[in-house]
Amino acid sequence: MLLVWIPLALLVAGVIVHLAEDKIDSRGTLLRESEVRNVARGVEAISHAVDRVVRDVRFLAAHGALRGAVNADGPAAVAALAESFLAFADSQGIYDQIRWIDETGMERVRVELADGRAKVVPADRLQNKARRYFFADTMSVAVGEVYVSPLDLNVERDRIEVPHKPTLRVGTPVFDAAGHPRGIVLVNYYGRELLDAFGRAASTTAERAMLLNRDGHWLKAPDPGDEWGFMFRSADTFGKRHPGAWARVRAEESGQFEDDQGIWTFATVHPLVARERSSSGSGQAFAPGSARRDAPEYYWKAVARVSAEQLAAYRAEVWTDYAPALAFLLLLALLASARIAQVLEQRRSADEQLRQSHAELEQKVVERTELLAEREREHLQILEDSPSAIIVLRLADAAFVYGNPASQQLLGVADSSRDAQSIERLFVDPAQGRDVLATLRQSGHIESEVRLHAADGREFDALLAARVTRFASEPAVIASLVDITERKRAEVALADSQQRYRQLFEAESDAILLIENESGRILEANAAAARLYGYTADELRGMFNHQLSAEPEETQRVSRLTPADGGGVVVIPLRLHRRRDGTVIPVELSVRFFELGGLRVHISAIRDIGTRLAAENALRDANARLSQQLADIEVLQASLREQAIRDGLTGLFNRRFLEETCTRELARAQREGYPVALAMFDLDLFKRINDSYGHAAGDEVIIALARLLQKHARSSDTACRFGGEEFVLLLPGVDLATAAERVEELRRTFADTVVTFGAFRLRTTVSAGIAAYPAHGLSTRDLVARADEALYAAKRAGRNRVEFWADAPGSNRE
Repeated sequence: MLLVWIPLALLVAGVIVHLAEDKIDSRGTLLRESEVRNVARGVEAISHAVDRVVRDVRFLAAHGALRGAVNADGPAAVAALAESFLAFADSQGIYDQIRWIDETGMERVRVELADGRAKVVPADRLQNKARRYFFADTMSVAVGEVYVSPLDLNVERDRIEVPHKPTLRVGTPVFDAAGHPRGIVLVNYYGRELLDAFGRAASTTAERAMLLNRDGHWLKAPDPGDEWGFMFRSADTFGKRHPGAWARVRAEESGQFEDDQGIWTFATVHPLVARERSSSGSGQAFAPGSARRDAPEYYWKAVARVSAEQLAAYRAEVWTDYAPALAFLLLLALLASARIAQVLEQRRSADEQLRQSHAELEQKVVERTELLAEREREHLQILEDSPSAIIVLRLADAAFVYGNPASQQLLGVADSSRDAQSIERLFVDPAQGRDVLATLRQSGHIESEVRLHAADGREFDALLAARVTRFASEPAVIASLVDITERKRAEVALADSQQRYRQLFEAESDAILLIENESGRILEANAAAARLYGYTADELRGMFNHQLSAEPEETQRVSRLTPADGGGVVVIPLRLHRRRDGTVIPVELSVRFFELGGLRVHISAIRDIGTRLAAENALRDANARLSQQLADIEVLQASLREQAIRDGLTGLFNRRFLEETCTRELARAQREGYPVALAMFDLDLFKRINDSYGHAAGDEVIIALARLLQKHARSSDTACRFGGEEFVLLLPGVDLATAAERVEELRRTFADTVVTFGAFRLRTTVSAGIAAYPAHGLSTRDLVARADEALYAAKRAGRNRVEFWADAPGSNRE
């Protein structure tokens, strides 16, 4: 039992470990993707906020009130400017201060936002900012350029304002009409607005998101105590705490990596654009900015970290979910192992019994095979010994295939000399031969008297009985030929002369009886009749025909016949008569009606056909076995054909069948003038399903798509698996627009389809490309190639969509 349980337990454990690790990997992938998205959203939020402030500064610099104050520099113009700044500050609500500082550094107009309301600062409270870095840096930029300060804490009255107020100063120099510098217009943007926008955009990452300046100081940190260290001359930076991570973050524009501290996700924020400048700023009230920065040099780093502890917690959570399942499956494997061990023992015993039975069966099969072979030889010998001529012909060209010795003797040649010769050459009248073949091909059988000639030129009459069958795996005709020349001569002689009738009557080898129609009384009998029935000719005269028949009711039917029933002669191929000694013999009757001295009579020519029937029965039995063998071969061929054109997994037609069918459909479409559409489908991200859930799950998805195609296909459509996860739907009589509607419906239906695989509910999509005859191609190869190009256009366009082949005149892309 352990030999079974240990591998089974290892297999179960391996599967559970694989599933758990796969789920951990999936969670990790989702977590990484979420971190990247959140950091990107935070970066975008910062960029939008800074862009808005820059636009507002440009607006203020171009405002008419500011132009008036700069040029007039009178109290009225300054007051008008203050009112304009006041209205603007109230309407925006995001600026702590809006100022015009003249070229000496003195604030001329200052509007502040306090308790949600904007107010103009009185003149006695205005300050000189000539010593602040942002004034000198803004004054130094060129006409039309905008200065954006570093994000730092606001300083008022030479002190860092408390509570701390993160501020981003954005300004631009202003000039009078003569082009002389008249100071700057400057706004103090609430930095908290920008940082909060960054936090909101980062969504679930907000509690661990960080915003760093280019030196690694925190502008926003999970621990607020780490923020604004550079304003207080703190040496603690992100780079000192995480030197390895900072080296990667600082060197690259964006990215994601994992180290022993967790998963780091980062992106670079460039607040400045062309024609914007900044400086490195200063943490001291009156220190100048240490360096000028152009747009590419001014950046912040948005960073988020998922700690190693959080990752370990994720793994522990997954393993907590899978541990009970592992224990249960191991117990189940133990119970199954015990049962398997029991079943294996039972199977070993059953196999031994089966081997014994198989040996006995093989012996019986050998014996039966030998018996059948012996019987086949006997039946063939019967055909060879049959006195009736039996031949086999190919139905297609009426060439000889086989002839028994009697046929060789009748036709006057050896069997080999008739190879590849047509039966039509046997007929004296070739038209009669063609009629016989036409009847056989139409009805499958014929019995007729024919006029033939042998190879030596001798002509003779024969009774032909033939039917269509199969011989050597091809349609054939098996025919029995009976030479009836003598009988025909006797009939002609009887018609020619009553005098010669008696002579011929008595000399005829067949039994001849002259019978009165109404009573059935025998009027005349020849010697052959006497020999056949065991009576003398005199005894037969005066007897009634029913006394000779073993089928009395048949004699009544014959008596009711009239000359019109057979055109003068009626041939009754098989009847049973009785001899004097009671022996029943099979006979063939040829009945001719006429009037003799005003008496309605008929003459019967009777032939003992016992020998011929024995041969025919033997031939019939052999033919029945041959027909059964041929039927078995046909069934096998049909099965092989079905296997050759079907896909083993889905049951759909395969690529080979599609190529044959499409070629036929295109030929018919060309003749009849109707369109043909060909759609090619390919499962999206199919490899991910195989990699995530295994190839068995992938097979279920393939089968689901195949069933959908079968369900939606018309009887005239052809759905096939082209290869792998590719499928083709051939739509005869469907134009491009209708094909697009049908394929789009299939795409939507499959997108809503849920494939159940074990405990998993899988959902995926399919892309499709369509090409149409004759617009996109005239051959199967052209349509498949064009549909394939359209399919990969759909893939490149994002998958889960339908595309037409784009290069055909008049075609449209979806």
